[in-house]
Amino acid sequence: MAENTKVAVPYLPWKTFVSVLESLAKFLPDQVHTSMWPTYAGGVKSQIIATLSFLKLIEANGTPTPLLKKIVGADKTTWPSLIKEALAGSYTSLMACDLTKATPGSFDAEMRKFGQEGDTHRKAASFFLQAAKFANVPLSPLLTQ
Repeated sequence: MAENTKVAVPYLPWKTFVSVLESLAKFLPDQVHTSMWPTYAGGVKSQIIATLSFLKLIEANGTPTPLLKKIVGADKTTWPSLIKEALAGSYTSLMACDLTKATPGSFDAEMRKFGQEGDTHRKAASFFLQAAKFANVPLSPLLTQ
C-alpha cells in the first residue's frame, strides 16, 4: 500500500488494538468484520478495520493475512517481533528513517506525510510510537519522553 494522503493511517488507541489482537487470538474467523466487537462504538469499529488493513493484517474483504494468523497463533512473547514486521511493511518510509536520531520535529514531518491533521495526526503519531515501543524499535530518547 503506497503511503499517501489517501491512506487511513492508524489512530486507534494502542490498548484497544492490543485488545483486538487478544480477541482474535481467542477466535480468528475466516473474515474479520465489525460485528465481532459489539461493545465498541461504530467509529471505533471502523478504526479497528482500518488499522488492521493499514498494517496488512487483513485483506480488503476482511480475510486474515498470513501475518495476522502468525501473530494470533503465536505466544505473546513473540508479538513484539511480529508487530515490528507489520510496522516495517506498512510504515515503510518512516521505518526507513533513523528513528534513533529523530527529533520530535523530524518525526512529526515524516508523520505528516500520511496526510492527517490536528487531533487525528496526534493520535496517529501516538499509535505509531506506542507500537514502536512495544515492538522494540530503537527510538530517539526525544521521542520516548
